[in-house]
Amino acid sequence: MQNTQTTAQSVQSVQSAKTASAILAQRKAQAQQIAAAKAAAAAAKKAASKKPGIIATIRAQVMQATKQNPVTQTQILAHLVKQFPAHTKQAMRKTVSTQLNISSKQLTCRAEREANVIYNVFYKNNVAHYYFTK
Repeated sequence: MQNTQTTAQSVQSVQSAKTASAILAQRKAQAQQIAAAKAAAAAAKKAASKKPGIIATIRAQVMQATKQNPVTQTQILAHLVKQFPAHTKQAMRKTVSTQLNISSKQLTCRAEREANVIYNVFYKNNVAHYYFTK
C-alpha cells in the first residue's frame, strides 16, 4: 500500500514539475514578446522623431530649386542656421561649401556624386546659383 502511495506521489510530483516548467516557459515567452514589442515601439518612435540631417537638407534645398527660382549657398546657409541652431554657422558654411563646390579635379560636386544626380549651376554677379531639373 505504501508503495502505491509513493508511486502516486512520484507521478503527482512529476506532473506538477511538468506543469511548473510549462508555466515558466509560457511566462518567459510572454516576457520575450513584451520586450520585442517595446523594442519595436521604441524604434518606431525614434524613426518618426528623426529629422533629416544637414547634408540631406542641403540636397533637398537644391532639389526644390528651379531655373526661375534658383538657390545660392548663402540662402542654403540661412535655412540651415534656422533649422539647426545647435550647430555653428561656420561649421555649416564649411559643409555647404564642401557639398556644393566643384573642384578642379572633379566635374561634379560631392552632393551630386553622392545622390547620383546633376545640379545645374550658373553664375550671376560672381555668385553660384543652383537648381535641379528633373
